[in-house]
Amino acid sequence: MNKTKIYQLLNQTKMNLSDYPDEQLSTQQKDRLYAQFQASVVQEKTKSYRRPLILGLVLAIALLTLTPWGQQASASVKSLIDTTHFTLSASAGGMDEKTFPVGQTIQMGDHQVKLEDALLDENSVTASFLVESPEALSPQDFYDFVGMAIAVNGKTTRINSAAGSARLLDNGIYQTTMTYSFDEPVELQTNNQIYLQISGLMKNAKEVISMNDAAFDLSGRPEDLNGGSRYINPNKGAPAKQDAVNIQAVKLHPLKTQIQAQIPEADAKDAMIEADLILPDGRRLTLTGASEMKASATPGLVDFQAANFDFSGDARSKETYQDLIKQDAIQVELFKIPLPEESGRIARDQRTSLGEPVTVELDGGRQ
Repeated sequence: MNKTKIYQLLNQTKMNLSDYPDEQLSTQQKDRLYAQFQASVVQEKTKSYRRPLILGLVLAIALLTLTPWGQQASASVKSLIDTTHFTLSASAGGMDEKTFPVGQTIQMGDHQVKLEDALLDENSVTASFLVESPEALSPQDFYDFVGMAIAVNGKTTRINSAAGSARLLDNGIYQTTMTYSFDEPVELQTNNQIYLQISGLMKNAKEVISMNDAAFDLSGRPEDLNGGSRYINPNKGAPAKQDAVNIQAVKLHPLKTQIQAQIPEADAKDAMIEADLILPDGRRLTLTGASEMKASATPGLVDFQAANFDFSGDARSKETYQDLIKQDAIQVELFKIPLPEESGRIARDQRTSLGEPVTVELDGGRQ
């Protein structure tokens, strides 16, 4: 098996961590476990301001030791980070779009960590974090949370996967934009008590900054948490077809447009899946960024979720978010591209459709 296939298998592997009992460990025990882990890992540094971040084995270790709450975030810490602002809109090129403002800061060792803003729905949360170090940082430096979970109305749900990008701001503050997918959908009510729980902070995958637990308060209404996203749920509750693409939901937001679907397992095997949104005049928006596939409860099908189309970053595109939401209906078409056997390059000329486009009607407003 080549490296590409190995990485694909690792990225699609899902551990049901809830089957394992929670173990409450002391700070010293946590530090010892992490020290043993880091001794077995050689981490290559990146020279880019922006790089993908994935939670791996360290997250699995931390979830077994994550305490429910810990330190509560504060909005009144006085430091450089207190006057630094870098939102999700800024990370997407300065788009002036609605997100859920947080602006809370916590102390992690000798570092300050700030949650600037977020977008949260039943399946994931996307957040902009700032980190202030007492020492000068270089573009090669990066930070990761050791563990994370989401607590919604008293029920804690684990994080299934995470991906994002990072940069060093001009004033020396580290910023990262991350999307965390939940192990299972959370149940949102009219008003919600929500805490994004983190456990530990590490630098460059080898230096433990802190192993303390803390929580950011994201309590609010669904329409505020998701930034006024517009949802479409075509054929909700209809039985899935095992030999065809089943579009389950579409969520429209300029910073977090997503498609959820089920596709035949045979089409998902050894392939990268992409999604196009098609406007009535034929213009297409290709969803790019992180995507996820996992085993479905329906035999023969795979659950698929495609991430954002970057409305700000694709200079070739003449479409805008306003073009999209003013339509009465759009079409969704899924494609597959075979993963390469040897080279790391994707052969885009082998992009083939998984069937006829599916038409979905847009509702009269946002939810």
